Amino acid sequence: MLREIFAVAKLPHVMDDNTAGLATIRRLTRSGGGVRCIYERAAFDEPDLLADIRRYTAPGEGVRAALGVLMRMWIVDGTRVVISLRDPVAGSASTTNIVIEHPALAQCLIYAFETIWSGADPVE
Repeated sequence: MLREIFAVAKLPHVMDDNTAGLATIRRLTRSGGGVRCIYERAAFDEPDLLADIRRYTAPGEGVRAALGVLMRMWIVDGTRVVISLRDPVAGSASTTNIVIEHPALAQCLIYAFETIWSGADPVE
């Protein structure tokens, strides 16, 4: 059963009507789990992105803003990791997504997430 998701959101964001994502946040928070996301601070300067972020905070996503983040990443239940890496040659036009199921790697990345989270600014 899904219990927690840690996410790091790097610009540029590609957000759409993610009804399933919003339902997951609601389900997790109602069952005692949680979702936390670190966004790049610049995302809060863009009205459309700010509106999207507020849609995710409404059902219970915890949010903080960091000056910058290095990549997009999701850590699920401390065992699975999804990393989205930009192609260094093509730039933001091309990404490679990697899914890794490895609890030790996930735990290491949770330490990194918690370090960034503790230094990031709370967002209301």
